[in-house]
Amino acid sequence: MRNSTAMTKRLHLLSDFILNPTRSAGLIDFVVDMDEQQFDGFLSLLDKHHVLLRVLTPLQEAAITMGASQLAERAEAALATERERIRVALQSLKAICDELENADCPVVVIKTLEHWPDFGSDLDLFTTGNERRVSDLFAKKFRARNTTRSWGDYLSHKRSFKLPGLETPAEVHVSRLGQAGEHIQLAKRIVTRRRPMNVNGYVFQIPAPEERVIVTSLERMYRHLYFRICDILNLARLL
Repeated sequence: MRNSTAMTKRLHLLSDFILNPTRSAGLIDFVVDMDEQQFDGFLSLLDKHHVLLRVLTPLQEAAITMGASQLAERAEAALATERERIRVALQSLKAICDELENADCPVVVIKTLEHWPDFGSDLDLFTTGNERRVSDLFAKKFRARNTTRSWGDYLSHKRSFKLPGLETPAEVHVSRLGQAGEHIQLAKRIVTRRRPMNVNGYVFQIPAPEERVIVTSLERMYRHLYFRICDILNLARLL
């Protein structure tokens, strides 16, 4: 019960801060005296909810203003590490998308870029291309290794790849969505209604707003079974 109460407090402080960054005092008071292990746990929570940059950037600015130098330095170190991960991942994401398009596999980046300037935990893609062609492309062009597939992955036609030198894995949904790949016509809309998004000079194709809401809802219904803070924030901004 104590752990549950503590987590509820953390989530409340984070939600309040990320929707109202000018109200930083409560969150700073909560994290300013954390030891290294506690702060790592705090970073892990931010990462889990895909809000690390959107919390630490204004938090660092507020810490500097308030003279909390240790907190400001910790935040800057974490920001630098995450920005480097994102920089490398974006390069690989662009290369993958270009190769898929060139191989006649129309592709859309789903979920990964919805948290911008934060970034998803994997390179999440959807394509209507041939599944064997997709697998061969990852193996030959990127020397990627297929990760172990569950029965659900087989049913939903989802493949995951680990690319050499890339911390962030790639996950590709092929022609279907849903826990058992039950959504086929709905999935086609992801490609037919896609639109461009410019991210740090790279142009990616992303779902239309309606499909973004649908994909997020599907994932919560059959996979994570809970909402992240980023889901609430993303939807609020989208609306």
